[in-house]
Amino acid sequence: KNVRYRIFLYNGTYALPLSTTETINSDDGNTYPAPYTKISASNISFDGESREGVIITNFPDGAGTYAGQYGQTSVYDGIGKSDVLQIQGNVEGLYFQDVTVKSGLGDALGRNIAVQDKGKKNIYKNVKLWGYQDTWTSNNDNGLYYFEGGLVRGRTDFLCGKGDIFFNETEIQVCMNTGGYIAVPSKSIKYGFVFNNCTINCESSSLN
Repeated sequence: KNVRYRIFLYNGTYALPLSTTETINSDDGNTYPAPYTKISASNISFDGESREGVIITNFPDGAGTYAGQYGQTSVYDGIGKSDVLQIQGNVEGLYFQDVTVKSGLGDALGRNIAVQDKGKKNIYKNVKLWGYQDTWTSNNDNGLYYFEGGLVRGRTDFLCGKGDIFFNETEIQVCMNTGGYIAVPSKSIKYGFVFNNCTINCESSSLN
């Protein structure tokens, strides 16, 4: 029998600290403390007091940049290097409701992931995921995921990855007036990314 654990989060900003035990290898040639928090247990519910009031983020002290190929780039640029939450591959049955997961990296500094989900059978209800590129990334060939309501924000490629994902009445928010690729699915089980009654909005009214 599976036991479900429930974590209730009061309104507030939860700035997760950098790791004291793990590091990432940056493309600038250096190593830095890992900014992600791993979730490695199944059947956990994360219930917030309100979606706008509960903010889970990282980089409480900021992050450095370097001169990359396309301009100033974060030293943490990359999937698995900048993630706020990193759900491990053995995890299933997670439930998120009424919370915001927001990258602390900032815009236009590279790939900044709110959630990298390597698990399966995970549910996001009325959740706001806030990033720039690769905001929500599924990384499991056999992953099954469900979104209901909520909002996912990014600039380009900000819904990406593997498995089958059903977005039900979810708001898709593009953060640049020039637009960009929204979804870049790779390996699906059968259906890939399915959008049902979703809305695409932009932070600028000049999106064509």
